[in-house]
Amino acid sequence: MSKKVATLPNWFWPEGVARSIGIPPLFLDELLVERWADETPQKVAFITQSEEYTYQRLREVVNRGARNIDELCRSNGNRVLIVEESPATSLLLLLSAWKARCFVCLLHPEQISLASRFAPNVVISSAHKPHDNVAITQPEAIFTESADQPIEGRCELRHRSVAMPSIDGFLVFHSHYSLAAGILALVTFLEIPQQLRVVVANHPTTWHGLYSALLAMYQGGTAIVNATSSAQSLVQNMLNFDGEALFVTPEQAGELISEVGPRQRRELREKAKWVVMAIESAFSARVRESLRNLFRRPIITLFGMPETGPAIATHPSWYVTESAGIPITNVELRPVDPKSREPIEVPWELLEYAGVEIKASHLMVEYDDPKITSQRLRRRWFFNGLLAMMDANGLYYLLD
Repeated sequence: MSKKVATLPNWFWPEGVARSIGIPPLFLDELLVERWADETPQKVAFITQSEEYTYQRLREVVNRGARNIDELCRSNGNRVLIVEESPATSLLLLLSAWKARCFVCLLHPEQISLASRFAPNVVISSAHKPHDNVAITQPEAIFTESADQPIEGRCELRHRSVAMPSIDGFLVFHSHYSLAAGILALVTFLEIPQQLRVVVANHPTTWHGLYSALLAMYQGGTAIVNATSSAQSLVQNMLNFDGEALFVTPEQAGELISEVGPRQRRELREKAKWVVMAIESAFSARVRESLRNLFRRPIITLFGMPETGPAIATHPSWYVTESAGIPITNVELRPVDPKSREPIEVPWELLEYAGVEIKASHLMVEYDDPKITSQRLRRRWFFNGLLAMMDANGLYYLLD
């Protein structure tokens, strides 16, 4: 795997960006809702197809939902499963469950087969019944008026408290701390400004859908939540609600490139300030270049997965089209043998390719399956078979 000829690296790191940062010891609802409801209560936090929520109103809705979820947990148990097709309703329920300090799992109805892996005590769902022995509560009932009673604290900052689906059919457990760490690392590396208006293009059961919504609220901005992931829906939300940032998958990027007409292109170029393409493997440089031509601005690639959250990204200041970027703030990568997973004691720039192990403050806590956890997570280094190479500038290239 070693190169025959090597050059000394000229490492690229964006000027003024911190390589490592500390994480505030706060729960997610405190970071995303409470502080802004105190500082900018009338700022719009959350937009759906039919409603707007200021930070003050969002706090009221989340507090009401948290008290009702807490009441259900007192009677039944601490494991709360949310199965919801609507991205906006899913996010409101998730924020409420975090406020209630329960152990919450969020699934899309298409992922209902994973419900048994979570073994819920409480199920909140519009129309689906994932577990015969558990009563279902409608989302509308969660947001009705409730008794103003103190909420019982049931989780600790670093303990598993959030479950989300992995790409290969397991449940990934995160803590309030790990998700907050991922948001802060991404905001720091990309230098996301405060009060940015972000179009949330995907369901929050995806890591990129979740992070795009949370980073908007972390910065006191506005999460514009799409009802669907279609290209035309994204364009309409960008234009109708003055969206400034857009997170898309390569598939959505392809739809935008082929479906957006000349007039919409001109309008989008005036609105969009940030365009991020979330990737989970090797990507097409042609799609990235076409997307750059559509928006006429740098296209940020952001590699991640449910287990790691955001891990590798390009910085808006400089990138190579084919490259996925560099490890973001608080992330380390090291080369390993892809078969034995033994660390390779050779610098990245001297290797033709290698397996990639990832270490970060925002790695998952564990899987729902201890055997898979022990296979993929060793001494806080995560590996899932990803292969990459690195150039002399320290930029990483993902391989099929």
